[in-house]
Amino acid sequence: MHINYNGIDIECLEILESVFESVYDETGTDYLYSRYHLAVTGVINGQSEIQQYTPTTNYAEGGSQNLSQYQYWRNHAPAGAAPPFDDPPPNVNPYFGGGARPQRSSKATPGAGITAISPTQFPVPDIIRRPVPAITTDAVIRSRLQTPRGRLFVFTGSGDTSRKDEVLLQSHPWNSHTDCKNGPFPKLYAVTQFSGDAQTFMVRFEVETFINETPASAAVANLQKVGVMEGAYSVGGGINSSLANRALLSNRFSMRHSLDDDNYLTILTQGVAHFRTDLLYTNEPLNPDDLRLNLMLPVPFGCVRGDIEIEGLPDGTGVTYSFVDREQRANFVGGPYCFATQIEAVHRQAVSIDDDFLTGALNVYERQLNLKVQREFARDREKERAAATAKSQKRVPRKRLTRDSKE
Repeated sequence: MHINYNGIDIECLEILESVFESVYDETGTDYLYSRYHLAVTGVINGQSEIQQYTPTTNYAEGGSQNLSQYQYWRNHAPAGAAPPFDDPPPNVNPYFGGGARPQRSSKATPGAGITAISPTQFPVPDIIRRPVPAITTDAVIRSRLQTPRGRLFVFTGSGDTSRKDEVLLQSHPWNSHTDCKNGPFPKLYAVTQFSGDAQTFMVRFEVETFINETPASAAVANLQKVGVMEGAYSVGGGINSSLANRALLSNRFSMRHSLDDDNYLTILTQGVAHFRTDLLYTNEPLNPDDLRLNLMLPVPFGCVRGDIEIEGLPDGTGVTYSFVDREQRANFVGGPYCFATQIEAVHRQAVSIDDDFLTGALNVYERQLNLKVQREFARDREKERAAATAKSQKRVPRKRLTRDSKE
């Protein structure tokens, strides 16, 4: 077996640890991703100096032809089978597919707390083929093997270019800047021995990555076939898009109900949502907060929603949120259609003498309603009917009182 991380190829001598561990949400209910920890001892051929500002570049090329990393690993496809990954789309690092050297793009697409490289082409300087001091080679290799979020490949075989080795693992997809949790993360790089004129390094290397292995992720891993996923989220619409649905790993929440003295309900909802960063930070980087509308339940009928609080997780993988729904005495059904945020209404009710054409008001009262949101419900109607009935039973000499029930 051999691995390639961030352009550095390591021929493995011994596998110290290769573990897949399932990771669940805080409740232990929802599967999020698998944590893959790989620790090996191996050999690095350090004959070539790699310029650190280039994209991920394979330095194990032959002759004068300068192969890209994608072209190099494409040659390792299993015999008689299709390559493990297809050509990347035009807007996803076309450098990996070869072609003329492009110009540097000024567009940057950083994620939440992540300095992400724009998914565009970059100049690819020639690989320097000359003997270099061991200290220089070690510094370059060490820098690349300690940089997080590099692309990780794990292959069968020894890595001989004449063989067709199989790809055991690739993290992350071509059009993503991270794995499912902002990785991969190098954990340890140690040089145990130098051999020759900085030509051979005996090293120990450990790396950790997070991969979602649900059945749907098989198609997601090949998003480069279509470039931008069909039904992808857009600012103008598509809140319930396939991207949002696939990026959401878990949305667990709790609800607490409380009743006041008048038996009106107050609902407190608190939740935590986790997302896949490999899908969020793609061609059009999103923030977990952009998908908040996918997380919250609809407003219950007759309630007004308030006290909405949303806090992004420090690592940019999700959000915590809370909101309060309060049951109201009255409901204005047309609120959503007139885009009302606050409505003031006055309700008047009178009890009068029925055989008097001009009516004499015995009891007139006024009530003001503050409709602060779009939906409210009048649950005090029964109380008002009972009060009006009691008043109508009062007797006036020679007159009979009735109730003009206008609602």
